[in-house]
Amino acid sequence: MNMNASTKSFHGINPLRATINARKFFSINNLGVDNLVQVVLVTQKKRESFLPHTTLDGVVEFIKPIVGAGIPAIKLFTEGVSKRDDGKESVDENNLTNQALRLIRNAFPKLYVMTENCLCPYTTHGSCAVHNRDGHIDAGATADLFVKAALLHAENGADAVGPAAMAEGLVEAVRNGLDTAGYNHIGVVPHLIINSYAYGPFRDLMQTGEGRMHRPSFQVNKNDRKAVMAVVEGFTQEGATAIMFEPGLHINDLIYESSKITNVPLGAFSTSAEYRLIVDNTRSDFPGGDPVLEHCQGIMRSGARFIVTYAAQELATLLSGSR
Repeated sequence: MNMNASTKSFHGINPLRATINARKFFSINNLGVDNLVQVVLVTQKKRESFLPHTTLDGVVEFIKPIVGAGIPAIKLFTEGVSKRDDGKESVDENNLTNQALRLIRNAFPKLYVMTENCLCPYTTHGSCAVHNRDGHIDAGATADLFVKAALLHAENGADAVGPAAMAEGLVEAVRNGLDTAGYNHIGVVPHLIINSYAYGPFRDLMQTGEGRMHRPSFQVNKNDRKAVMAVVEGFTQEGATAIMFEPGLHINDLIYESSKITNVPLGAFSTSAEYRLIVDNTRSDFPGGDPVLEHCQGIMRSGARFIVTYAAQELATLLSGSR
């Protein structure tokens, strides 16, 4: 069955065609600079980490070489400052995400900016949802925060928001909330998160509560193809503009199979642990070649339209032939 994205989500401009950079990286299957999305991590202060990151006051300078390399888009992640059980900082108009968005949009009006829309940076327990007194997820309160946060992201300059809680109905809630507020040109690109330990370095740097602990209660079992396809179908029906799989290291077959059942663009997030694995541990074994480049070419070959990666600048240099 070939499923189309929910038509009720596109009352005006299709988010896939809303800007020149959206048209670039959502529509091409061969790996090129136009398919790259650079990860931008904003923390309260600089920390010891192999992951490139910046503080709020350095975010514009951090992004200048990204734009200079011709990369059309960034994926913005920020640290929570005042963590609480209810994650209310996610809807503070002056949290790091919204402050960074204002700075970025003012400095780079044409850059395509994708955000993470999640509660884990803002909760003391590191969960992506609000919990009630019995410890169960409060679906209504969670959806309310996600929608309000998405609206703030759109208001402050985001081109696409990325719901990352893997909760049924959340994509639809965010899509409908944006449409109702007149933001039907803003994309909704949910994270399809595979159960993996490949997120640990990111969580350590961003201090999201659970460290290297994986989260099988909402992540999809990487060995269960049917479960992954069900999530793809669900996201499509709920009005996703595109779908981002993570981690990128072992999802080529899943992207290929997903491309047969949905016509929304599919992408991959090459996560923190795989970045370290590939960049730090294998480059000396590739004389005359580059493992990051080959890794990303494989992802694109499987049917992806875009790749979110910490190595976008390096790849841009390789792809431009200047190295």
